[in-house]
Amino acid sequence: MIAGKKIALPAADLPSPPFPLSKLGEGVGVRMEFKALEMKVLAFLPAELGDGKLTLQAAPAPGGEVRVRWQAADANGRPMAAAVPLSVAFKGPGGSARGPYARATGRDGVWAETFTLGANERAGKWTVTVKELLSGRTRDLAFDLPAAAQAIPQAIQPMGDVAVYQEQHVRDLLATEVGKPVTVIVSQPEYRQMAEQIAWELRKERGYRVAVRYATEVPQRRYERWLGYGTAHYPLGVPAARPEWVVDSHVILVGEPASHPLIWQFMADTSRPTRLVTADFPGSGKGLIDLIWYGLNDEDYQTILVTGTDRGGVELAVDRLTDMIRAR
Repeated sequence: MIAGKKIALPAADLPSPPFPLSKLGEGVGVRMEFKALEMKVLAFLPAELGDGKLTLQAAPAPGGEVRVRWQAADANGRPMAAAVPLSVAFKGPGGSARGPYARATGRDGVWAETFTLGANERAGKWTVTVKELLSGRTRDLAFDLPAAAQAIPQAIQPMGDVAVYQEQHVRDLLATEVGKPVTVIVSQPEYRQMAEQIAWELRKERGYRVAVRYATEVPQRRYERWLGYGTAHYPLGVPAARPEWVVDSHVILVGEPASHPLIWQFMADTSRPTRLVTADFPGSGKGLIDLIWYGLNDEDYQTILVTGTDRGGVELAVDRLTDMIRAR
């Protein structure tokens, strides 16, 4: 509805003829392929967007919280009530980073969120950047994070720069599965080069057949899972069909859990013994490598997680994995 008038799409813009239906499992559906493409947003706003207002609503401290607020504004700087898509990222000392995170304002034009800081975050100058995705304007706000007032408890200290779990199993997998297919999967373009580095080492050192893919290019299948409480034999709740990624090869997942849907799937699945990556573990600028048995395939293929608390940690984990690939 615009100015009291209705808008109708021309018939030429509608799919014609209808999509062909095909037999899928027990039902009928539409076969589709999804690819990562640039997307443009058409927005109807009450006025032209100007520079938004970015503020911090609390003094950050290690182990505490930082509350960020962004207000949409028009070209004259007046607050504007409109839903606006945003991208939010944090950058800290030594290349440590968080995000980017996809966010949006409410109808009132305001986005506000509280982020938890790890007790072992690097002290120094941090910058939060909010990019307004309609016009591409960005606003930066720097803040100083003081050093922790007391020693970090031993329970949350990482094991060196990269925590490696089931290391011998990872090494055995790299050494004994030579010639089998491997798929390195990332979710964002900035991790593509790291994935290509792993792929090149696997081809050169081990003779693997390697492909690099984005998570959106990985085929899915549907399976039934009960949502609710109960047991396997007597479930309480409702059955829900949800997607499951299936890859017919060994898999290496590279990226941060918050922005990689496949890594996040393992972190959120309490039925698997996966280490949960948080702001405190393995810690700012720290990485983690873990092995998930039959992670994306029920047959003979395994999944290796190469992740970290931030991008700096992921880079260190990638370097550590490539060193393991070169080792004989």
